[in-house]
Amino acid sequence: SLGLFVIDELTGWQYPPYDTEVGRKLVKELIVRDVNHPCVVLWANGNEGGFNFDLLRDYPRYDIQKRPVIQPWMNINGMNTKHYIPWNYGIGTFFQGNDVFFPTEFLHGLYDGGHGAGLDDFWNLMRSNPLSAGGFLWDFCDQAVVRTDKEGVLDTKGNLAADGILGPYREKEGSFGTVKEIWAPIFFPKQFITNAFDGKLSLENRFDMTNLNVCKFRYKLKKISGFGVGDTLAVNRKIVAPDVKPNTSGTLTISLPASWRQYDVLYITAEDTYGREIYTWSWPITSAKLFSERFVSKGEGKVAFREESKLLTLSAAGVDVVLNKETGLLQRVTRKNKEVSFNSGPVLLSGEEKLKSFRHYDTLSTHVAEAVFEGETRYKLRWTMMPSGWLELQYEYRPENNSQMIGITFKYPEEQVKGMQLIADGPYRVYKNRLKGVTLNSWAKKYNNTITGETWNYPEFKGYYNGFFAAEIHSTEGDFKLLTATDNLFLHMLNPGEAKQVAKTNSTTVYPSSGGISFLHGIPAIGTKSQKPEDLGPQGLTNITSANGGRDTMRGILYFDFR
Repeated sequence: SLGLFVIDELTGWQYPPYDTEVGRKLVKELIVRDVNHPCVVLWANGNEGGFNFDLLRDYPRYDIQKRPVIQPWMNINGMNTKHYIPWNYGIGTFFQGNDVFFPTEFLHGLYDGGHGAGLDDFWNLMRSNPLSAGGFLWDFCDQAVVRTDKEGVLDTKGNLAADGILGPYREKEGSFGTVKEIWAPIFFPKQFITNAFDGKLSLENRFDMTNLNVCKFRYKLKKISGFGVGDTLAVNRKIVAPDVKPNTSGTLTISLPASWRQYDVLYITAEDTYGREIYTWSWPITSAKLFSERFVSKGEGKVAFREESKLLTLSAAGVDVVLNKETGLLQRVTRKNKEVSFNSGPVLLSGEEKLKSFRHYDTLSTHVAEAVFEGETRYKLRWTMMPSGWLELQYEYRPENNSQMIGITFKYPEEQVKGMQLIADGPYRVYKNRLKGVTLNSWAKKYNNTITGETWNYPEFKGYYNGFFAAEIHSTEGDFKLLTATDNLFLHMLNPGEAKQVAKTNSTTVYPSSGGISFLHGIPAIGTKSQKPEDLGPQGLTNITSANGGRDTMRGILYFDFR
């Protein structure tokens, strides 16, 4: 009734298996109890190596359908269920073999790694192979014990207890949304919403028995008008469900209003025949450049400047920006004579730089400072102070190839941060190999120091965010705004706390050593308990920026409002 295919497994775990006398009684009880459930498609003769081969002949004795029997983690009866395989594993087996395969465990949830991380690559490869019957994630939820001897703390025994996509009270972590999107029975191939969009979206029906014409669809157009929680304008309308048979493709046609290009985001929500939400997808309509132009004003008047031996101070609208002429970096910001602790940047996260030249000059209404650095990165900065008090930063660089982090960073003390209003994909943080499961919106996020799998105040605050447009940082020093005119930029907001791991795992990733706030073109991936990111598929590799002997040049435009 839940729409699940079930593998019915003989209880027990690993070695030793049941002896034959006891095992035969349990096999009979198992099959007699469950034989008439149509959802049962396979029997499992024990779990993960705890097999008694003498019991195999008993399964067909009690099952009139003689359903196949597997033994998880091995190849039996033409079905290979080996655990925790690398992506594209197999010599004469799995992706390169002749037997049906479905790993009964292939991604191990632990802290923030596993489950969602790597699933997109695995699932795309599995769907491309006719011998693949899917796979299973371990585990469903964090298994914690309430420790009455430790003031009620929820104890998951470090990384030794099972860790899932839900907390012990079913709190949803980031991978929950990733799994929900990737394994949704409705799939939208990658498509961009441009000015030429005609309201038609290709989609796949991945249901096995359900036509999409019994589902319900609706869309929403949203315009983000400011940095307040309620600063949005939205239009909601229904969509006629398309007639798309199971395991076929079709088109979803949306009747858009003539004004649809004035909005920022398109959302599509699908519900099944019982009214349960399958998923809500989002597509950006506005570019980061057009979005930033809506908020950034140049203002009128002149920008004052003061030059000292090592420092250049640019002043407008009560904001003083101090640049270091020997480093080219932002050294200090004050507003109305009170310091804002955003400074010491932008420092490259990949490659080293040494200042080669620094110059500054007036334009008709702004003051510009330019810094050029030596070295292979070809790093350049262009600061522009506007009469309105807005500060623009244009930058370009050639990052080192195969870097885990590609971008620039500033220092900002964590103890000052109270939260942020984030306009980006959210509300969960992401990794290079876990980008799905989030939607573009304006998200109110309060500061927390949640450690996935140890504390469960979700969604986590600190980490990497995809599809960054803007953020208003709520600080004890007063709020300030960050915007970009560059598409596909990541925001890094502080470094997550470290889990109290009791054994070495691959379920951690890297962050800027100084913490702070960063803007990145490339972010790192994350692994699972036993699998390294690079073993989970192409998305788990480091960032490749070199092709045919040349390194790519990255460019970005940022705006800062400290008023």
